[in-house]
Amino acid sequence: MDPAKMPGGASRLMPIAIAVVFLAALCGCAGGGGGVGVGGVGVSGGSGGGGGPSTGLGTPTAAEVEDTLNRLSQEAGLPELSSFGGAVATCEALGCPVHDAIHVDHRSTVDGPLDFSGFDFLERRHDVSLATKSHSSGRGNHFTNHRTLGGWMRHGFFLVEALHNVRYADFSYRTWYMGNTQPTNPAVSVSGTWSGAMAGVVTSSSEDDGAFVRGDATVTVSHPGGSGDALVDVAFASITREDTGARIGNLTWENLTLENGNFGVGNVLHNHGQGYFGMDGFRPSRGNSIFGQFYGPDHEEVGGLFHRDGLAGAFGANRND
Repeated sequence: MDPAKMPGGASRLMPIAIAVVFLAALCGCAGGGGGVGVGGVGVSGGSGGGGGPSTGLGTPTAAEVEDTLNRLSQEAGLPELSSFGGAVATCEALGCPVHDAIHVDHRSTVDGPLDFSGFDFLERRHDVSLATKSHSSGRGNHFTNHRTLGGWMRHGFFLVEALHNVRYADFSYRTWYMGNTQPTNPAVSVSGTWSGAMAGVVTSSSEDDGAFVRGDATVTVSHPGGSGDALVDVAFASITREDTGARIGNLTWENLTLENGNFGVGNVLHNHGQGYFGMDGFRPSRGNSIFGQFYGPDHEEVGGLFHRDGLAGAFGANRND
């Protein structure tokens, strides 16, 4: 994915714009070797290569989380999913990355060293492990706080990152999902269910920008009336704000067409290698977007990104049967 471009003289946006070299920002190029946010993340994975705490019992240490995410990042494939929004400078030409859109990149992979250190384990929901980390970057007046909420399974992972510029009180966010994708539909006779977790960040108002949320995620694939066409329903429930503990109403998407192992609706942009992002046939739904894919050799997992009702985030789930 091409880096976001800063207009000349946009000094106020400079700290965040530099941080959002989009997926390239995952390389950990902010000062001190600490990287940005997660420091860089990319994962895709299998269950081999030394195991790791992805779905095992017990509380993984920071070192075990780092080892697991490093392994997954090395096994990651295409496409990569990402999004960004808030105080981020980007180019405005046709085909450039777009604020609050979901970008599906069939071309790029994250290059450079990735820093997964410093994560603190939070909980495990339906075999989806969740962890968080925070750090600061910059110098002088250009100082940015990074907070990241991440989740992983055996074949993929997601990250939700909030960035606050201290001097200007600017807020921006970034989300990613990477994993071992499967370009085919899962085998489902009548219906199948995947259960897991969702994570997001509040983007709707300046007072609440940057608050993280967590909840349950359920993905159902069915063949209505025994037809050959597969449809997907996605439901997020028990969504809770981390800062106040307040509950947020359930979010649902229904009757999404499943084709070639993916499904979606709304502002979803694809880069197939031409160097630009374009629509790929999903019906429009302003402010209500989702894109998901299946992961793992037997479609054991499903995951993706979403934008809905002032929230941006990611989800991942494991097959129940």
